[in-house]
Amino acid sequence: MFVYSFLSLTIPAAQSAAAILPRQTPTQPKLIPIAVGSMSVNTSLIFTPNDVKANPGDVLQFQFFLTNHTVTQAAGPASPCSPLQDTVPGALHSGFIPAAMLNRSNTVGAFDVMVQNTDPMFLYCAQGPHCQLGQVMVVNGKPGDLDAYKTAAKTASVSTPGKEVAGGTVGRIPMANAIIPPA
Repeated sequence: MFVYSFLSLTIPAAQSAAAILPRQTPTQPKLIPIAVGSMSVNTSLIFTPNDVKANPGDVLQFQFFLTNHTVTQAAGPASPCSPLQDTVPGALHSGFIPAAMLNRSNTVGAFDVMVQNTDPMFLYCAQGPHCQLGQVMVVNGKPGDLDAYKTAAKTASVSTPGKEVAGGTVGRIPMANAIIPPA
């Protein structure tokens, strides 16, 4: 013979949620540095890292190294090296930021972009054939998005820059504050 006993508790609604749920603390926005190019001309067609997860409020800080590069937003693998600005005014485009001053100054070109949401962003360099040669990256992509984007970029016939700087702030940062990109 089994005897079951159930204890009934009455907790006021206002106290029940606080007593049961852990306290949520908002996450602090992060600065996420991304190297555009590298310290060597032979390995300069990269974004490092090229697959990034970011939350709303985080700042993507693109730091420009050798040679001349852009950070330009595309719609995705369907049009990998074409600016989203063609259909969405104000879509991300840094303009061309050369690294010619790198050896003559103690600063690095930067493009700061505040993340607005967790939607995927497909980005490429619009300098010459950089996009077709693999200088692409994804922010908040799904598994496989970066590989699909790289594959599509290889077959793009042209790489086109955006029409105007938009979606972020262009500036310079001290070299001492820059990340060290791969050589």
